[in-house]
Amino acid sequence: MARPRCGRVSTCSATPNSSRWGGATRTTSRSLTVVATVVSRHAGPDGATHLVLDAGSKVLGSDRPAWAPGYGRIAGQPEAVIVALSEHHATVSWPADEPVPALGSLLDVIPNHVCLVLNLVDEVVAVTASGSERWPVAARGKNG
Repeated sequence: MARPRCGRVSTCSATPNSSRWGGATRTTSRSLTVVATVVSRHAGPDGATHLVLDAGSKVLGSDRPAWAPGYGRIAGQPEAVIVALSEHHATVSWPADEPVPALGSLLDVIPNHVCLVLNLVDEVVAVTASGSERWPVAARGKNG
């Protein structure tokens, strides 16, 4: 199962980091990713390699703003695009010129909208230079 993970700061907000996505922030300003496992690899209809991850709309949310080409990003792979979501899986179109991750590989997914992620999970794992700790999400599901 996918595991949300807070990065180097504790504010847990994420924004796009590429001018292609309309954002101007750097990758280092990202503070939340969802760690997802590659569960399948296959050739997509567009000829690109498609990966299936074990994180879908129930953990990533399904927001797709007009400025975003997909449903989230893969950290370190700006050309990888999440092209489809089901409740429990994401399909990623992987760049042809990049090595394809092995089955079982863990990828950091940057969701388009962080609020949905935190509303849909019971806890996050905060990762620091000295280790990690679990933080309960006290406001989970209390947005209405």
